[in-house]
Amino acid sequence: MTAMSCLHTYAQKRVIREYLKKHQQEINLAAVNEIHHQTSFLNHDLYFFGFIHGGVTPQEVDFILLKSLHQQAGLKYYAPEVDPSMAFFLNQYLITGDENLLKTLTKFYEKRVPQDAGIEWMEKWQKIRQLNLQTPETRRIRVLGTDFPISANLTLAHLASFLPKNKTGISTIDSLSHFSHLYYPEQPAIWSGKPILESGKPWSDYFPDPAASYFDRLFDYIKENANEASHVFGQNWELAKSLIETVDRESRETVIFENFQKQAIPLMRKGEKIYANFGYFHIQQGKINGRESVAFKLQNSLDKDLSMVSIQGLLAKSSVLKEKKFTKAPEIMIKDLRFTGMAYNGFKHSRSWDGDSFFERAKGIGILKRIVKTDVILIDLNKEGSPFKSSDYLAAFSRGGKKWKLEKDQSTTDYFQYIIYIQNSAGICPLEELD
Repeated sequence: MTAMSCLHTYAQKRVIREYLKKHQQEINLAAVNEIHHQTSFLNHDLYFFGFIHGGVTPQEVDFILLKSLHQQAGLKYYAPEVDPSMAFFLNQYLITGDENLLKTLTKFYEKRVPQDAGIEWMEKWQKIRQLNLQTPETRRIRVLGTDFPISANLTLAHLASFLPKNKTGISTIDSLSHFSHLYYPEQPAIWSGKPILESGKPWSDYFPDPAASYFDRLFDYIKENANEASHVFGQNWELAKSLIETVDRESRETVIFENFQKQAIPLMRKGEKIYANFGYFHIQQGKINGRESVAFKLQNSLDKDLSMVSIQGLLAKSSVLKEKKFTKAPEIMIKDLRFTGMAYNGFKHSRSWDGDSFFERAKGIGILKRIVKTDVILIDLNKEGSPFKSSDYLAAFSRGGKKWKLEKDQSTTDYFQYIIYIQNSAGICPLEELD
């Protein structure tokens, strides 16, 4: 690097440092439990908040953003990282307060976001329910599910809610009633599947999955008998068909985008606002290494009179849930095979999985670490004179030795317009800790 380029980099960092100092807004989690936004922030139609998974504070900030937009902008629709069936049952929880249902849903959520599916995720939903109970019914928050299906059990229980009261006489469809009660398919915990491999028999001989097996039959039936199925499901036919057909799709990002088009865009055209919480990549409004996120797809297809904003959550000096720990347990006999059992034995937090380590780091986050004295701040990157309109600081990202490449001639504000910087977050506690 030449002396001239070193001087340019130093000057650029100084401008960035002064901008961040001037425009940081503290979010006091303990005091106000909400953010007082400027009018310009409240005028958007679609909000995306993305963050590194596994931390407690991002869950708290997610609720505060939702609550603030709900109370200050009249927002009623929340689109977290869940599929339509999970959203269906989360809406049931918000109405009934059934804590056993919430616990079951948390187990399913672990299949989608294992680092976030813990006690603090449950507590967030309990707070959303309490917020709804304090709100007139017509203004209560509702959940939209746009993601790829999580589980056959969830999807089948959702589909079963569409069945007519009387049997149809079509055995494949009537069998849906066996899945009308949502349950999490617990299986014996084993240390290794090696005995099955050595037996030469399929895994399903020892760990059968009735839901997956039946789902395949239902999928084939509906593909071949769409007219009969549409009559049975009636006004829910389009949703039922979508739930079944989606599992055959390959691109998760495209599925999320198409579900936003079906569910969210029509609401926005009627004047409603949507707040969405997704992982780090999904909220990027520009291509990353040539890949298109759902936010990119939406940004390039929204009606001209609709606007969206992305809020990038950045973690530093924090712990996140890395993994659960297990220990060997007494042997288990399943049919003719003997397995070593496995038992939960605590969990492990990591300070190097928070997005601020040798493994992964946003460019320039060190500047924030030096100047920010509180735990959570919000910064608008679009203010007059913003250096983020002409640089890639905080957007360029290295992960596992590989760089996230922004598109040529694109800057940070082409990818997101706000950051919420979080430090000193604790890690999520797994659901098993409730026991």
